[in-house]
Amino acid sequence: MCGICGIIGNNNYHQYLSTMLKRIQHRGPDGEGTWVKENVSFGHRRLSIIDLSENAKQPMVDNETGNVITYNGEIYNYVELRNDLSSYYSFKSQSDTEVILASYRKYGTKCFKYFRGMFALAIYDPKRKVIILARDRFGIKPLYYRSGQEYFLFSSEIKGLINFGNLPDSANAKSICRFLAARQTDVNDETFYNEVKQILPGSFLTIDEQGKIVEQKKYWYLKLPGEKPIEKNDLDELTELLEDTIKIHLRADVPVGAFLSGGIDSSTIVCYMEKFLGNNKFHTFSSLLEIQNEENKLIGVIQKKINSFNHDLLLNGDSFLSDLTKLLYYQDEPFADASMYAHYMLVKEASKLNLKVLLSGNGGDEVFGGYYAHIYSNIGYLIKYLKLIRLFKALKNYKKFNQLEVTHIILKGLQQALPTNIKRKYKHSVYQKYFNHLNKDFYFKNDIDYYYFEHIDPRIENYVNMIENWTLPQFLHYEDRNGMAFGIELRVPFIDHILIEKVNEFDPSVLVDGRTKSLLRQLIIQIVPAEVVNQRGKFAFAAPLDIFIKRNQNQIIEQYLELLKNQSIFDEKLSIQLLNNFRKSENDENLLIFWRTYITLLWYDIFFNNKSYLND
Repeated sequence: MCGICGIIGNNNYHQYLSTMLKRIQHRGPDGEGTWVKENVSFGHRRLSIIDLSENAKQPMVDNETGNVITYNGEIYNYVELRNDLSSYYSFKSQSDTEVILASYRKYGTKCFKYFRGMFALAIYDPKRKVIILARDRFGIKPLYYRSGQEYFLFSSEIKGLINFGNLPDSANAKSICRFLAARQTDVNDETFYNEVKQILPGSFLTIDEQGKIVEQKKYWYLKLPGEKPIEKNDLDELTELLEDTIKIHLRADVPVGAFLSGGIDSSTIVCYMEKFLGNNKFHTFSSLLEIQNEENKLIGVIQKKINSFNHDLLLNGDSFLSDLTKLLYYQDEPFADASMYAHYMLVKEASKLNLKVLLSGNGGDEVFGGYYAHIYSNIGYLIKYLKLIRLFKALKNYKKFNQLEVTHIILKGLQQALPTNIKRKYKHSVYQKYFNHLNKDFYFKNDIDYYYFEHIDPRIENYVNMIENWTLPQFLHYEDRNGMAFGIELRVPFIDHILIEKVNEFDPSVLVDGRTKSLLRQLIIQIVPAEVVNQRGKFAFAAPLDIFIKRNQNQIIEQYLELLKNQSIFDEKLSIQLLNNFRKSENDENLLIFWRTYITLLWYDIFFNNKSYLND
């Protein structure tokens, strides 16, 4: 895990390389490297995890071809790939970076399909006179760029691409509207900055030496769920795959720790870690609330089972405001979920022990059907296709195991069963009220577009959207930035393309057969305590937004009113009315509208008004 950056084109812009490296130095505290030749400059900040020697430093050069790489991530199957390439390439290090160079020499851009892991990279190919920028299948690792007539800049983080000389920076109205209304972020190549774009997941760009984009290509697509029923041998194969993906994510030349929330996903990971690490104790990190609840209890159940050093962090929200500005700086963009704060604080706690790698359970809900939305889409499918016997059985089980009222489930299912164009119109009409307080000179409502995958089967539509357009892109964004803020690599074993492609062979109803995550529960019953496997609720990191805001409400309101005075995004009068609505009735909807507005104001102040964090 590292930070990368680079400049292509007119030599006048290469002076910015040192500033770019400084902006992302937190991503790689173990060293810095540069490579410069005529119109191409590469920079690298190193976090040493595999092959800690100087042989693995970057940017790395293939001396036979002249190819140069700067790379961020982990290729978990680098050992197997290295063995396959050993007769073709003479390796000088034990790093996965050199395996990528060898793979590119042999396969060109087709090499990306062989990689199992997370990566964002740039390769300069002097023979072809091009630079390749590529990103892993799910976008676990970030890669941003901005371009002009004479330059092309790229960086692991947006902050490495803004506030340079006379280059313009401006807020993207479409992205802000999508965030306020639908909490959508990271759904296309746009960012919250008009001038900055991101390389899409599973894609690569080809850039010429003058900085012009000559090709943009998608090398991987998410496989849609199939119709295959699940059999006993399938369960055995899936169990082996789950074990394999967790085991391969443990590859490192440094100690590996993990998050533990008390939920099924993180519990699965730490239980397998104990199996694979044997007598080697590892560190786990949990966030707890002051009030004892079911989550705290289940964390204790797992802690008693595994051989680990357990660290419990009590979150009361007292330092919420003092941490928020730093958190937002590292994120680069507004965020909607308070669990990110708990996550940030846990990574901060882990950094005190000088850990470099942590495993996370994020992605398990998207892959194995952990949200109520998966239940509603399944009910929508059964209603739409009049599968009444299965419908009645499902309603009974969902009420029993997930504590959901039948009427509520049916209403949600009916919404899912509607034609996609009607669902889209309904959502857009609801979304409008979330940004009515925007300055009318800042946005044009006809320009706003939302990103949805549409499919006749509500289950497939929901599954793909969760992975590509809704929750997963946001979680992967904050996983990376929170970890890198403290020089820690966060790994997500559930986001493994081999595992996901296998899961997607089956009918999507197997994911929620009677309850959420029914398939995953079957796979882990032999290794995770039954009390955790059979839990009814869903536990992420403890982080109740309403409690944190109430505890700091006076300071937040004072800051909110002050921030409104020095910005052009929101209408001040309407935004004050929004605040008054929140104070009169702190229901979920008013809370969400207020929070998203507040965090957007704070973001704008940090990156467009204050800029003190960007001073070099």
